[in-house]
Amino acid sequence: MRFPVIILAAALFALDAGHAGAQTSGKVSNRALLRQDSDACAKEVDRHRMDQFADCMSKRQAEHKAAAKQKSEDCKKQAADQNLHYVKRLRFIRRCKAAG
Repeated sequence: MRFPVIILAAALFALDAGHAGAQTSGKVSNRALLRQDSDACAKEVDRHRMDQFADCMSKRQAEHKAAAKQKSEDCKKQAADQNLHYVKRLRFIRRCKAAG
């Protein structure tokens, strides 16, 4: 009876350790970014004025999208400058965008 309990405890510990490692990564999740934008817009405008709040949120999301597009273009330019083979270029671009 003790053996399954030990396996269960070890599995839970391993899952928790993997989850803790995922939390320490530098990338912010979309949900956390949305929450930050929502909090910032709530401080800037009256939250009960949905038109102003929605405008603020859409501007912030457009800024994030533009920054991601610029990062993607920069990564593509770096890959082109290095004259990489197609597959290596795709890997380089994926890693470059993930590092940003």
